Amino acid sequence: MSKPGILRAHRAEVVRDLKRTRLPLGVIGYRYRATRQVLSVFMKRAGIERPLRPSRHQVDSCPVCRGLLRVSKVPHNEFLTGRTIRGRLRPSVRYERHRRHIRKLKQKGLVHQKFGCLNSKKLEKAYAIYFPEKLPVYEIGMRAGLKNFHATIRQHRKWGWEVPPPLFVYRVKTRSRTANTSMGHRRRESKKEAPR
Repeated sequence: MSKPGILRAHRAEVVRDLKRTRLPLGVIGYRYRATRQVLSVFMKRAGIERPLRPSRHQVDSCPVCRGLLRVSKVPHNEFLTGRTIRGRLRPSVRYERHRRHIRKLKQKGLVHQKFGCLNSKKLEKAYAIYFPEKLPVYEIGMRAGLKNFHATIRQHRKWGWEVPPPLFVYRVKTRSRTANTSMGHRRRESKKEAPR
Protein backbone atom coordinates (compact mmCIF):
# COMPACT_ATOMS: atom_id res chain seq x y z
CA MET A 1 0.00 0.00 0.00
CA SER A 2 1.13 3.55 -0.65
CA LYS A 3 1.89 5.83 2.27
CA PRO A 4 -0.18 9.05 2.56
CA GLY A 5 1.51 11.99 0.91
CA ILE A 6 4.18 9.86 -0.90
CA LEU A 7 3.17 11.31 -4.27
CA ARG A 8 3.08 14.86 -2.93
CA ALA A 9 6.68 14.60 -1.78
CA HIS A 10 7.79 13.42 -5.24
CA ARG A 11 5.20 15.29 -7.28
CA ALA A 12 7.64 16.77 -9.81
CA GLU A 13 9.34 13.43 -10.44
CA VAL A 14 6.03 11.55 -10.76
CA VAL A 15 4.65 14.11 -13.21
CA ARG A 16 7.87 13.91 -15.27
CA ASP A 17 7.73 10.11 -15.44
CA LEU A 18 4.06 10.09 -16.40
CA LYS A 19 4.43 12.71 -19.13
CA ARG A 20 7.76 11.73 -20.69
CA THR A 21 7.90 7.96 -20.40
CA ARG A 22 5.66 5.15 -21.67
CA LEU A 23 6.33 2.91 -18.68
CA PRO A 24 3.31 1.01 -17.32
CA LEU A 25 1.63 2.44 -14.24
CA GLY A 26 2.64 -0.64 -12.27
CA VAL A 27 6.35 0.05 -12.86
CA ILE A 28 6.03 3.73 -11.95
CA GLY A 29 3.96 2.85 -8.90
CA TYR A 30 6.56 0.33 -7.72
CA ARG A 31 9.20 3.05 -7.97
CA TYR A 32 7.23 5.44 -5.71
CA ARG A 33 5.47 2.79 -3.59
CA ALA A 34 2.04 3.59 -5.00
CA THR A 35 -0.61 1.43 -6.59
CA ARG A 36 -1.94 1.83 -10.12
CA GLN A 37 -5.28 3.01 -8.79
CA VAL A 38 -3.59 5.82 -6.82
CA LEU A 39 -1.61 6.86 -9.88
CA SER A 40 -4.69 6.88 -12.13
CA VAL A 41 -6.55 9.10 -9.63
CA PHE A 42 -3.50 11.37 -9.42
CA MET A 43 -3.40 11.66 -13.23
CA LYS A 44 -7.08 12.58 -13.44
CA ARG A 45 -6.81 15.26 -10.76
CA ALA A 46 -3.64 16.74 -12.24
CA GLY A 47 -4.93 16.50 -15.84
CA ILE A 48 -1.92 14.55 -17.07
CA GLU A 49 -2.07 12.91 -20.52
CA ARG A 50 0.38 10.12 -21.12
CA PRO A 51 2.18 9.70 -24.48
CA LEU A 52 0.54 7.10 -26.69
CA ARG A 53 2.36 3.90 -27.44
CA PRO A 54 3.20 3.33 -31.10
CA SER A 55 1.11 0.65 -32.75
CA ARG A 56 2.86 -2.70 -33.01
CA HIS A 57 1.15 -3.45 -36.30
CA GLN A 58 2.83 -1.69 -39.22
CA VAL A 59 1.37 -2.08 -42.71
CA ASP A 60 4.73 -1.73 -44.47
CA SER A 61 6.33 -4.57 -42.50
CA CYS A 62 3.27 -6.87 -42.35
CA PRO A 63 3.37 -9.57 -45.08
CA VAL A 64 -0.39 -10.19 -44.85
CA CYS A 65 -1.21 -6.50 -45.37
CA ARG A 66 1.21 -6.25 -48.27
CA GLY A 67 -0.40 -9.28 -49.89
CA LEU A 68 -3.86 -7.83 -49.38
CA LEU A 69 -2.78 -4.54 -50.92
CA ARG A 70 -1.42 -6.44 -53.91
CA VAL A 71 -4.76 -8.24 -54.34
CA SER A 72 -6.70 -4.99 -53.93
CA LYS A 73 -5.04 -3.54 -57.05
CA VAL A 74 -7.05 -5.95 -59.23
CA PRO A 75 -9.96 -4.22 -61.04
CA HIS A 76 -13.32 -4.70 -59.28
CA ASN A 77 -11.58 -6.19 -56.24
CA GLU A 78 -14.62 -5.50 -54.02
CA PHE A 79 -16.43 -8.35 -55.82
CA LEU A 80 -13.95 -11.01 -54.62
CA THR A 81 -14.90 -13.42 -51.86
CA GLY A 82 -12.77 -13.90 -48.77
CA ARG A 83 -11.84 -17.40 -49.92
CA THR A 84 -10.53 -16.09 -53.24
CA ILE A 85 -8.56 -13.34 -51.50
CA ARG A 86 -6.99 -15.85 -49.14
CA GLY A 87 -6.12 -18.12 -52.08
CA ARG A 88 -4.29 -15.28 -53.84
CA LEU A 89 -2.03 -14.63 -50.85
CA ARG A 90 1.37 -16.23 -50.60
CA PRO A 91 1.48 -19.74 -49.08
CA SER A 92 3.45 -18.53 -46.06
CA VAL A 93 0.67 -16.17 -44.94
CA ARG A 94 -2.34 -17.88 -46.53
CA TYR A 95 -3.67 -19.34 -43.29
CA GLU A 96 -3.26 -16.20 -41.19
CA ARG A 97 -6.35 -14.42 -39.91
CA HIS A 98 -6.64 -11.99 -42.80
CA ARG A 99 -10.02 -10.57 -41.71
CA ARG A 100 -8.52 -8.38 -38.98
CA HIS A 101 -5.84 -7.17 -41.39
CA ILE A 102 -8.56 -6.20 -43.89
CA ARG A 103 -10.38 -4.33 -41.13
CA LYS A 104 -7.24 -2.35 -40.28
CA LEU A 105 -6.64 -1.51 -43.92
CA LYS A 106 -10.22 -0.29 -44.24
CA GLN A 107 -9.82 1.89 -41.17
CA LYS A 108 -6.81 3.54 -42.78
CA GLY A 109 -8.61 3.91 -46.11
CA LEU A 110 -6.11 1.80 -48.07
CA VAL A 111 -8.66 -0.64 -49.54
CA HIS A 112 -12.28 -0.43 -50.65
CA GLN A 113 -14.86 -0.57 -47.86
CA LYS A 114 -16.56 -3.55 -49.55
CA PHE A 115 -13.29 -5.45 -50.04
CA GLY A 116 -13.76 -9.01 -48.77
CA CYS A 117 -17.47 -8.57 -47.95
CA LEU A 118 -18.79 -10.83 -50.73
CA ASN A 119 -19.55 -14.34 -49.44
CA SER A 120 -21.05 -16.15 -52.43
CA LYS A 121 -18.90 -17.91 -55.03
CA LYS A 122 -21.82 -17.83 -57.47
CA LEU A 123 -22.07 -14.06 -57.19
CA GLU A 124 -18.32 -13.77 -57.67
CA LYS A 125 -18.56 -15.84 -60.84
CA ALA A 126 -21.52 -13.80 -62.07
CA TYR A 127 -19.72 -10.50 -61.54
CA ALA A 128 -16.60 -11.90 -63.22
CA ILE A 129 -18.75 -12.43 -66.34
CA TYR A 130 -20.78 -9.23 -65.88
CA PHE A 131 -17.93 -6.74 -66.17
CA PRO A 132 -15.94 -7.86 -69.24
CA GLU A 133 -18.56 -9.62 -71.40
CA LYS A 134 -21.45 -8.06 -73.29
CA LEU A 135 -24.25 -10.42 -72.28
CA PRO A 136 -27.78 -10.03 -70.92
CA VAL A 137 -28.06 -10.05 -67.13
CA TYR A 138 -30.44 -13.01 -67.23
CA GLU A 139 -27.98 -15.12 -69.22
CA ILE A 140 -25.14 -14.21 -66.84
CA GLY A 141 -27.26 -15.33 -63.90
CA MET A 142 -28.06 -18.61 -65.63
CA ARG A 143 -24.37 -19.27 -66.29
CA ALA A 144 -23.50 -18.63 -62.64
CA GLY A 145 -26.44 -20.62 -61.30
CA LEU A 146 -28.45 -17.64 -60.01
CA LYS A 147 -32.19 -17.33 -60.50
CA ASN A 148 -32.56 -13.55 -60.19
CA PHE A 149 -29.21 -11.87 -60.66
CA HIS A 150 -30.89 -8.59 -61.70
CA ALA A 151 -32.54 -8.26 -58.26
CA THR A 152 -29.22 -8.98 -56.57
CA ILE A 153 -27.59 -6.15 -58.51
CA ARG A 154 -30.34 -3.75 -57.40
CA GLN A 155 -29.92 -4.85 -53.79
CA HIS A 156 -26.14 -4.38 -53.92
CA ARG A 157 -26.57 -0.88 -55.33
CA LYS A 158 -28.97 -0.13 -52.49
CA TRP A 159 -26.37 -1.31 -49.97
CA GLY A 160 -23.68 0.94 -51.43
CA TRP A 161 -21.91 -1.30 -53.95
CA GLU A 162 -20.64 0.50 -57.04
CA VAL A 163 -22.16 -1.71 -59.75
CA PRO A 164 -21.98 -0.07 -63.21
CA PRO A 165 -24.76 -0.60 -65.78
CA PRO A 166 -24.41 -3.72 -67.94
CA LEU A 167 -22.54 -3.59 -71.24
CA PHE A 168 -25.43 -5.29 -73.02
CA VAL A 169 -28.18 -2.85 -74.08
CA TYR A 170 -31.59 -4.03 -75.24
CA ARG A 171 -32.90 -2.52 -78.49
CA VAL A 172 -36.54 -2.09 -77.63
CA LYS A 173 -37.71 -0.76 -81.01
CA THR A 174 -36.03 -3.53 -82.97
CA ARG A 175 -37.44 -6.21 -80.69
CA SER A 176 -40.97 -4.78 -80.95
CA ARG A 177 -40.77 -4.59 -84.76
CA THR A 178 -39.54 -8.14 -85.11
CA ALA A 179 -42.21 -9.33 -82.71
CA ASN A 180 -44.98 -7.51 -84.64
CA THR A 181 -43.82 -8.78 -88.02
CA SER A 182 -43.62 -12.35 -86.78
CA MET A 183 -47.12 -12.14 -85.26
CA GLY A 184 -48.51 -10.65 -88.51
CA HIS A 185 -46.85 -13.38 -90.55
CA ARG A 186 -48.44 -16.04 -88.36
CA ARG A 187 -51.89 -14.46 -88.71
CA ARG A 188 -51.61 -14.41 -92.51
CA GLU A 189 -50.65 -18.05 -92.58
CA SER A 190 -53.58 -18.95 -90.31
CA LYS A 191 -56.01 -17.06 -92.59
CA LYS A 192 -54.70 -18.83 -95.66
CA GLU A 193 -55.12 -22.22 -94.04
CA ALA A 194 -58.67 -21.44 -92.78
CA PRO A 195 -60.71 -22.31 -95.99
CA ARG A 196 -59.34 -25.81 -96.07
